[in-house]
Amino acid sequence: MSPDWDDREAALKPGALYLVTREVATPADQIPFRAGQILRLRKVHYSRYDSCHIYQFEAEFGAKSYWLHDDEPLESLKEVFVIQTAG
Repeated sequence: MSPDWDDREAALKPGALYLVTREVATPADQIPFRAGQILRLRKVHYSRYDSCHIYQFEAEFGAKSYWLHDDEPLESLKEVFVIQTAG
């Protein structure tokens, strides 16, 4: 488990809207994240089997997941998803 586990768990806020800043691959059964998409984060959970945090977003045609493995820097998540503020 990553030493910054708590930071990874709280890096994005469920219910908030996020702008995707660049295209990112997803698990094989999903369409990639596209730059310019705005998605709502549904939940974050940890997969001990895969050693990663999984960020699940609401997308136009169902759910999309972003996997942040323990050996990947937390900054890579924050570079792809930027929170959108009201107004």
